[in-house]
Amino acid sequence: MGDRLVAVLLMVLGVALLLVGLFADSLGIGVSTDPVGAESESRVFGWKQVLAVVGGAVLVATGFLLVRRPHRPADR
Repeated sequence: MGDRLVAVLLMVLGVALLLVGLFADSLGIGVSTDPVGAESESRVFGWKQVLAVVGGAVLVATGFLLVRRPHRPADR
């Protein structure tokens, strides 16, 4: 796999992880403090969501830095 492909895959994975972390409550995979069956909008942004958002941002930044790195000639 080329360096550019790895960088792009890191960015795509990072964006996906970041979006899942941000929208976990809307997707129904977040933690709710409401009693079962309550229709309130009171949601908690839990530590797992914070970890997903930070991890996703780190992956995106790493991929971006790898893409921006100067091209090195291939050894042949």
